[in-house]
Amino acid sequence: MSDKQGLHVSGAKSDPTGVIEGVMNLTGVILAAGEGKRLGASVPKPLVEINGLPMLLHVIEKLRKICMDMPVDVVINPAHRKLFSQALKGIPDISFSHQEVLLGTAMALKCSLDSLNSDDDLIVMYADLVLISDDSLRRLAEEHSNSAASVTFLSGITRKKYPYALVERTKEGIITRLSERKEPDFPPPWEFYIGPIIIDSELARRFIDHIEPHPDTGEHYIPDLANIIMDNGYTISSVSTSNETEFLGVNKPEDLEFARKVISGS
Repeated sequence: MSDKQGLHVSGAKSDPTGVIEGVMNLTGVILAAGEGKRLGASVPKPLVEINGLPMLLHVIEKLRKICMDMPVDVVINPAHRKLFSQALKGIPDISFSHQEVLLGTAMALKCSLDSLNSDDDLIVMYADLVLISDDSLRRLAEEHSNSAASVTFLSGITRKKYPYALVERTKEGIITRLSERKEPDFPPPWEFYIGPIIIDSELARRFIDHIEPHPDTGEHYIPDLANIIMDNGYTISSVSTSNETEFLGVNKPEDLEFARKVISGS
């Protein structure tokens, strides 16, 4: 799809149910291989329930509000295949990819790329991002379609520091870099990449092995894939939110309790 620089269908719009009309060429990829030991749960973190549903299923439902027939590939630890299969039993168009060694988000995505037989653009999510709003995901898909970008990501605007990739721009607002684990060297507000991202699958396959491990962690990160695609002359775009509730990944028991309260509306 790289020659077309984005989705096949442009001018996407939402119907009254919220599903985006015309977005037919997205495949969901959910990164779900984390153990979640800090939660102290008896199951892998993506299968911890919030208000009666595993976190993973909350994320799948969000993706299928963009396109109700969207196929979804879930990247898991193969040791937990049976647990995930049971949790998603009866959910259509689900596949699994295996990540045996945790070497960063880009390597998790590579596991999916290696098993998927599709040239759809990929909307990549993390299994614990249960508080990303439906509106933000709709805007993300619409921007990717309408801008014909090769990469479109969701960012958060904030005056607080977060342990996410820092978005750097020119004075004119042009994106120049997504810098993983970088301390901001300019005053707030700051902009961080907070997780959801849509990537041209052909370009992802072409460049994912070009990613260098981060010097501090030895891991390979999705923001660096976006940088490489951008450095090779392809368009990158974004949409943003200032709602810091959406920034939350569920990692600790207090995060889980907060997510439960937000989702239940209490």
